[in-house]
Amino acid sequence: IRASDGFLLVCDLTNMSTFEILKTFVHEIKMNKEVEKFPCVLIGNKLDLADNTRRKVTLKELKEFAEKELNHCPVFETSAKTGLLCKEVFE
Repeated sequence: IRASDGFLLVCDLTNMSTFEILKTFVHEIKMNKEVEKFPCVLIGNKLDLADNTRRKVTLKELKEFAEKELNHCPVFETSAKTGLLCKEVFE
């Protein structure tokens, strides 16, 4: 973590526990980097599966987390399966 220049933080939009564990990762990053601000992108993946019945993490929750915990970092919802917005994340 200390040697990292930035972070891609990814959760599964259909699995709330993957979103909840991000809090632990962010805490670890802050403790090891010893700074409050660091470059990162927050990604909600599996958008292709996130229909009304399977989606557990909302875009609102992602944006609120990015605002409060990650100093307004960019937020993307992607699908690795279809490639939706994957290129944009890295650009």
